[in-house]
Amino acid sequence: MVEQYKYDFSVVMAVYNVEKYLREAVDSLIHQTIGFSQIQVILVDDGSTDKSGSICDEYKKKYPENVIVIHKENGRQASARNAGLPYAEGKYVNFLDPDDTLERHAMKRVKKFMDQHSATDVCCIPMVFFGNMKGPHMLNDKFSHGTCVVDLLDNEFADCKLMSVSASFYRNKAAKKMTFDTRLFHAEDAKENLRLLIDNPVLGLVTGTQYNYRKHGASTLDTSLRRKETYIPYLKYFSLWAIEEAKEKYQYVPYFVQNTVMYDLQWKWNVSHIPTDVLSEPEIDQYKDYLVNVTSQIDDEIILSQKYLNTERKCLILDKKYGRDKRTLRRVTINNRLRRGALQGDIAFDYYGKQAIAVSEMDTILELLTITKNNCCEIEGYHHNYGLDDQQIRPIVIVNGRIIYAEMVQRPRNRYVSLGEMTSETIGFKCTFPINSKNTKIGIGLDIDGLIVPRNNLRYGRFFPVTGVYKNSYAIIGQKEVRLKGNFVCVCQKPIAAVHLMKEAQLISELWEKNLLGGRKAIVGRIFYYLAMPFKRRKIWIVSDRIMKADDNGEALFNYLMENKLNDTIIIFAISKQSSDYGRMKRIGRCVSAMSFRHKLLHLLCDVVVSSHADGVTRNPYHGHDDGLRDLLSHQKFVFLQHGITMNDLSGWLNRYNQNIDGFVTAAKPELISILDGNYHYAENQIWLTGFPRYDRLCHDEKKIITIMPTWRRYLMESGDATTGMWTLPKDFEQSKYYCHWDELINSECLLEALTKYGYTLQFMPHPTLQPHVNRFRRDPRVKFLSLDTSYRKVYAESNLVITDYSSAVFDFAYLRKPIIYYQFDRDEFFAGEHVFTKGYFDYERDGFGEVTYTMDDTIDIIIDYVKNDCKMKSKYCERADNFFAFNDKSNCKRVANRIIELLKE
Repeated sequence: MVEQYKYDFSVVMAVYNVEKYLREAVDSLIHQTIGFSQIQVILVDDGSTDKSGSICDEYKKKYPENVIVIHKENGRQASARNAGLPYAEGKYVNFLDPDDTLERHAMKRVKKFMDQHSATDVCCIPMVFFGNMKGPHMLNDKFSHGTCVVDLLDNEFADCKLMSVSASFYRNKAAKKMTFDTRLFHAEDAKENLRLLIDNPVLGLVTGTQYNYRKHGASTLDTSLRRKETYIPYLKYFSLWAIEEAKEKYQYVPYFVQNTVMYDLQWKWNVSHIPTDVLSEPEIDQYKDYLVNVTSQIDDEIILSQKYLNTERKCLILDKKYGRDKRTLRRVTINNRLRRGALQGDIAFDYYGKQAIAVSEMDTILELLTITKNNCCEIEGYHHNYGLDDQQIRPIVIVNGRIIYAEMVQRPRNRYVSLGEMTSETIGFKCTFPINSKNTKIGIGLDIDGLIVPRNNLRYGRFFPVTGVYKNSYAIIGQKEVRLKGNFVCVCQKPIAAVHLMKEAQLISELWEKNLLGGRKAIVGRIFYYLAMPFKRRKIWIVSDRIMKADDNGEALFNYLMENKLNDTIIIFAISKQSSDYGRMKRIGRCVSAMSFRHKLLHLLCDVVVSSHADGVTRNPYHGHDDGLRDLLSHQKFVFLQHGITMNDLSGWLNRYNQNIDGFVTAAKPELISILDGNYHYAENQIWLTGFPRYDRLCHDEKKIITIMPTWRRYLMESGDATTGMWTLPKDFEQSKYYCHWDELINSECLLEALTKYGYTLQFMPHPTLQPHVNRFRRDPRVKFLSLDTSYRKVYAESNLVITDYSSAVFDFAYLRKPIIYYQFDRDEFFAGEHVFTKGYFDYERDGFGEVTYTMDDTIDIIIDYVKNDCKMKSKYCERADNFFAFNDKSNCKRVANRIIELLKE
């Protein structure tokens, strides 16, 4: 008897705080070519706190015949899907996510396929990213087989992994067997897929349509590292469950199960450190043991086949699986010899006599390439190596078959780390050599105890002028052209116009065909660049602070430049039109809306970017999708004005290879010395001791105000948006030490009564990163909360005393010789390496411009002492300030501007 269904499809949608995207998702169902009357939509509002629930009700009211709405308490995605499944009356069931969409022909194609292929209970369609990422999902390889049914027990199809239920469609009977595991924070959908496929290992693949997968910063996977459920519960209830379930069914673990489990395990091994505030040390050790145990049950060939697990981590896994003592190194030589008679070959890693990995496969990253006017090429990068501790290793560059030994550069911060354990030694290198021939072929390798090992796995950093993403990528540097050919960098003469045009056409064609994130937009940029550059007559400077806020060194310098016009130079300030500062900056001079189309085009033509911030999008509006413009973006100079004194070790972030700063502005001699002597790798002429531009505008206008302005904590953030620079906070933020201490201080009755008695006002100004979340703090009516658009200069002028923790912004206050208190209740935690830096030369007790406190009571007592004595900076702190700052004049802007002019003459 043929079962009758009320609808062709039932879509169970777990809805939680997605008001921004929900309509787009539901509308993609309404517009399906199969007809909306054939679709049942089950909207499960999982305790949303925004307008998502009311939007669900709107659709129910508009389409009462085929929309069901369930409102429930928040229990996460698994429980929401479980709540909606019993209502499914469609022949086929899908679980569309409420921030994604289905291509309009998807259901029509799926129905036709499933109606024709009764052997499979589930089929899937390709997933394509949109939003903050664009391009095909990494698991779309299986669709190379075309539209078909595959037997997963056939090893030819064993790599067909099915993780997502959102892009999959199930027969109703199969779907009704599904019970999503609420103990899992993620992979609950992969678990149900495996349950069905282990029972019936037949999978349908449907091409010619797609599932549109929105990628944005607040996704479940992006935030999972701060969830306990991500660790041992995940391994227990998904990874180990899958292995045991397969063994029970087949008495062995089929490759398709191993591939699915290992695909997800590789992301576990790719985690550098587990946050210590999520798991205790014993729990971390237990998790690592569990992870090794589960991974050891995966066959070697499956481990080695993972695309997103680098070679060094694969070595670590095999060492954990078999024990380091079971690994042997074997030298492999080949017949051809390089010049100087050097023997070429490789070193193989064998386990029980079977080769697993070779040294030539390990990662080499090329970061910088410069061609000087006297035809010398300088290339810089670093090698990753694993298990070569006893070998004598020297980096080499092979130029047209000739070996040149490179200078070794200390690069400890580029080591790979897996779960707190170092998985690679890093060898940095720099090599300069003359380009004596019309065609120069540059290979990269290592001399390992006399054996020349060329490296075959080359990758390219974001400042390298060409990229491996596009095979037709090239760069014109002076009179030379740079290209990639296989594992070589090739430098040849700049082509004549006709040949250049042909090569440009080839690159544009590839950009269009691949259609990666930013690829087709790069075509517009490239055409604009080549049409506009011949008519460019003046230099262009783009100055900025934050995307959403000015009032920093960028604004101060921009003011100066508008008052002191430069000949043959266009000065533009970049700030979002949505910023409250935009109107003010527009009145000062020419502005462009940050991240706008116009800003991006102007960026291609500009000579120098000058900013107080070194975030990706601040200095490069194409950040994250600039591969199609890599050559055109390699010409701009970058001047970093800073937004605070560098007092801690920021070399892991601000080093030359990570930021490639041409002019690094400093304001204090100890600061300058710390950068030159640290692991920043800049030349002396790249560090400018000029003073900060904004110091020229500091003034006194005290109004009996006490300001509390703490910095942020990277380790308290849940996820970030690379486009806006905004971060989200976890739900339990109010339980953090950070929140408890600052919230208690700004609401201290003892403090507020004392300030009222002496005629002072208390105001709270959190770091801009925390400004969107300021309402999570309690508000006493006697405390003024300052908004993001508040001028720092105004705060410094009007305040009599500032209380901070570690903020470098308060150096401005010391510059005015006003008192500071450093409240450091979490000092050990802050400097434990979980923020963005480690402790540097500046010692708060020895060098600070005020008292350092560690308890609430001491902090309040010292504040009250200051207000009793009119908030005067004590003499010893005044002396420290006098000795610290390099300049106390009003000429910082002038010095910075002159250095930029000199830079552009080089």
